[in-house]
Amino acid sequence: MKNIEELVLKYALKNAWDYEGKVNANVILGAVLKEDSELKKFVPVIRETIEKISKEVAGLKRNEIEDLLRR
Repeated sequence: MKNIEELVLKYALKNAWDYEGKVNANVILGAVLKEDSELKKFVPVIRETIEKISKEVAGLKRNEIEDLLRR
């Protein structure tokens, strides 16, 4: 099982990059579950994590998102 926060951050950054800083929680949830289906039993925790990380990502500038994606 992969680290939930790392997966959420990865997909939140990608989503924000693709959609001019806007983050879609449902898209992120789907991507996380697609990558690791064992996480389905943790959906409530994943949703909380998405909410927290989405707020952080929404405050980033485009160049900051790009820098984080390259890591």
